[in-house]
Amino acid sequence: MKKLNPAFLIIVFLTLFYAGNNAVWLKKDSRLFGKDNSYHLRTAIEYNLEYRRVLNENTGIFSRVRELMKMTSEFTATPTHPPKLYLMASLFNPSHFSIFKARFFVNFVYYIILIVSLYYFGKKLFDKRTALTACFIISFYPIVYIYSRNFKLDFPLLAMVSLSLALWAYTEDFKNIKYSLLLGLALGLAMITKIQILIFIAPAFIYSLFKLVKDNEERKKRIVGILITSLIASLFFVFWWGQEFLEKFFYALQLVFYRFEFIKNIIPHAQTFPQVPTNQMPLFTFGNISYYPFSLTAFMSFPLMILFLVSFYFYIRKKGKNLGFFLFNIVFMYLVFTYIPVKSGRNMLPFILFASLISAWFIWEIKERKKRGALLCLTGGYSLVLYLLLSWVLPNYGKSLYWPLPSRYYLHSSYEPFKEREGYKVLFPISWPIDYPAIPEDTLGKIYETETFVILREALEAGKKTEVDFRLSILMVKWGHTDLWYHLAL
Repeated sequence: MKKLNPAFLIIVFLTLFYAGNNAVWLKKDSRLFGKDNSYHLRTAIEYNLEYRRVLNENTGIFSRVRELMKMTSEFTATPTHPPKLYLMASLFNPSHFSIFKARFFVNFVYYIILIVSLYYFGKKLFDKRTALTACFIISFYPIVYIYSRNFKLDFPLLAMVSLSLALWAYTEDFKNIKYSLLLGLALGLAMITKIQILIFIAPAFIYSLFKLVKDNEERKKRIVGILITSLIASLFFVFWWGQEFLEKFFYALQLVFYRFEFIKNIIPHAQTFPQVPTNQMPLFTFGNISYYPFSLTAFMSFPLMILFLVSFYFYIRKKGKNLGFFLFNIVFMYLVFTYIPVKSGRNMLPFILFASLISAWFIWEIKERKKRGALLCLTGGYSLVLYLLLSWVLPNYGKSLYWPLPSRYYLHSSYEPFKEREGYKVLFPISWPIDYPAIPEDTLGKIYETETFVILREALEAGKKTEVDFRLSILMVKWGHTDLWYHLAL
């Protein structure tokens, strides 16, 4: 009898562990924290209503598929949010929209993509042991299991970046046509998840192009591979981003260049775009330069960040495998997002792919078996304990487990890693479930009659989505319920 692959068993264990815990967690939790969650959920419900309308039409299957593709390509909540997340939520909710299904099944699919692709990426660039250890480490970064319970674009983007990088590695710098084709497909799907994929895949493309110029080996095949990848990805790009492309493009330019008044003033139609936040930091200040290191420390937790920094030091000192590629990716990400004035720690979320692999590489570079085993046990034990504390126990804990960092580095309050809440300091106040009781029908009736709810419905009917998003987010945070959305959308 053929033995089961240990790597397969470990990956299955991680996915089942995640599925079991998240299923229980999401069943207990009846609220979504923060403006983005509420915004994306409302948009998913809007899409779901249109999705069910198309499916229930009394026409042939091909007509309905064509209508669904047309509706999806034209559906947009803002110029920068493609509809793939909402489509996936509807696939799991064909007849009735369930908030549990939207949060659980969609993210579970992306978690599987993340873990499997990271394993193959690490296996290709390092070895099996390093890849499996990286899968464990990244699974227990606090930001990963917290975002796996939320409904927004960052966790899906993380998974698609991992998948794209893994397929890129297997293209062998685009010499393998089969994997070049698959990479084009993955990139295309990623671009209708979140366009920021282009920032995270750009270093890999630049790296391969540099090697193409430097090395003549199989140059024609590699050029063909690059063209195949680009062509397939472009088809997906045109599917959604091709609609009103200039509006979306100029909106992106406004976000990137609005530090410079003379550039901002020449962008067409800039006055029609949503207001860009004005709470940016000056470029050459300590707050701006240190923003992402501090944010990533909170996302990974302080001890696991220390593990990465020590690992990174030895990785550079020993000139570890693929050092140039990893350095280029990390420096490129940091410079791009430090320059861009719109700040949020999640912008650099795919950094943790590289952090987990370098940390895993360092662990297996330790030659002494006892020391290596001790570090493995310490890392694994700490990660599991932190997972349980942040998911289930911490609300009852009276003291801080972490060093409080200056909160002024965190411009978005919902992502502040250290925040006073009911007398104690915690990392990620959104990490545990809150089980609100169901709203009684008579209370719902009173809510519907309130001025806020009337304003919401009038704004929705008038098509003022920005006003709806803002006021609905306030209502959601105040009441802590998702029931209101579904009634509002209906």
